[in-house]
Amino acid sequence: MVQFLINPETLKKEINSLKKAKDAISTKLELDTVGLELQTIDKLKEVETEFNKVIDIYKKLLEQDIQNLEVIIAEWMKVDAKYAGQNAWTRFKQDFWK
Repeated sequence: MVQFLINPETLKKEINSLKKAKDAISTKLELDTVGLELQTIDKLKEVETEFNKVIDIYKKLLEQDIQNLEVIIAEWMKVDAKYAGQNAWTRFKQDFWK
């Protein structure tokens, strides 16, 4: 039998840490190319644009991870409340013996 132990307090700390990390990712790459017209500069501007897109996508994925972890905590708390104070036999009867 596999058992999962989810400590909500530890998971909440992890979520808060992820939120802080996401908020810290705010710097966008910007190149000052005023007056420069070189093929290399054009390529660097393309890299700048793509890099900023990657950062935006990363932040969106990080936000999804945070939301998923919050859902896991909420669902786990529901299960925990449902079975609190019950032994294995009582839980078995409640779920499978109707």
